[in-house]
Amino acid sequence: MNRPRTIALLCIVACCLASRSDAQTDTAKDLANRLDEVINLGQFRSELGSLEKLKDRLDTPVLIDRRAIKVVGLSPATSIAATVGPMPLRSALRKLLQPHGLRAVIKDSGLVITVDFTVWTRRGVATDSWVKHDSAENQRIRKTLGQKISVDINQVALRDLVSFVSGEVEIPMVIDQRSLAEVGLDIGTPVSKRLTNVSLRAALKLILRDLELTYVVKDEVLQITTVEAAEQKPMTRIYFIEGLGFRHDELDSVRNLIQSTVAPATWSLTGSEIARLNSMHHKRPALVVTTAYYKHEQIAELMAALRQSQAGRDPGESIVSD
Repeated sequence: MNRPRTIALLCIVACCLASRSDAQTDTAKDLANRLDEVINLGQFRSELGSLEKLKDRLDTPVLIDRRAIKVVGLSPATSIAATVGPMPLRSALRKLLQPHGLRAVIKDSGLVITVDFTVWTRRGVATDSWVKHDSAENQRIRKTLGQKISVDINQVALRDLVSFVSGEVEIPMVIDQRSLAEVGLDIGTPVSKRLTNVSLRAALKLILRDLELTYVVKDEVLQITTVEAAEQKPMTRIYFIEGLGFRHDELDSVRNLIQSTVAPATWSLTGSEIARLNSMHHKRPALVVTTAYYKHEQIAELMAALRQSQAGRDPGESIVSD
């Protein structure tokens, strides 16, 4: 990956991890020392976007990380309400914020209310981000891949199968005829398969695997192509590692796991690459992966399986409201 592209990728990543070790100012140090101080907020009620008013009760600046909140789709109008106290400040913050997937962190400017990405990524929210291929239509097509479909065909031309499936699920599908011709196939190649109530993703994989073909969601269509062509046109996706059960400084361990689990024999042969997106203060720890679309699907499945198997916080993670 060249340097300008790396810098551009760094610039698009939202958010917002901080820890007590960031505390440098007197305000931050005072907050860190007060976490076990007993506070009584009583019958507390506020909208999320108005939590700055806590500054009057805590006698310290309180800021809202609105960018992080937007990333996970939380509304600033979300009601934050609880009976709080008397209890330690850290416990009070946990009681207010934890039910909404929020957390409190200490920064030099004061107490920051932000998103607990460990919680949200385990819900399948804000787990990754496509670079250049995340239009609303591409998102709709990828979502449709989970739709159930039944297929019962015998020696049907590939072009007719694609036309049928496209109509059934209402997404645009095309065949990369040039890449098929290079391996001796064409749109008239016969296909046979019987599948009942399976996801479109699974149906395509099962049908295309017999022909050594694959699919790519790109340019607002689902393209049927060869594995070789897909490898020659890699796509880039950012994978955030919260909720995987790794420490946030273990990006190399996550990279090694991906390379040893997903098509392990291909990484050194195809020009695919995995780069670290370093978690320097306030950046979400992530890997930037450039590879074929079918491998991205396998990586996403691996990440989802890891998150489903984990419980509690990631090792070494520390937040104010724990």
